Amino acid sequence: MTDANTSIAMGHAVCAGLDKGQTPIFVDLSLVKDTNLSAHEAGYFIGASVTSYCPQHKSELDGSAF
Repeated sequence: MTDANTSIAMGHAVCAGLDKGQTPIFVDLSLVKDTNLSAHEAGYFIGASVTSYCPQHKSELDGSAF
């Protein structure tokens, strides 16, 4: 991700995926495929996205591979 606007848009996309019922692992793999993030970095990005934009999904991350 090259700039703040892209990062914000991707953060909202993470939440949209979770809203649709996608698993955090699926979202992680999608980020790895669609960006230059490693799986580890994508996990951190998902955590930051959930904390910032969709905290209602936090319980889906607890105890996960992230």
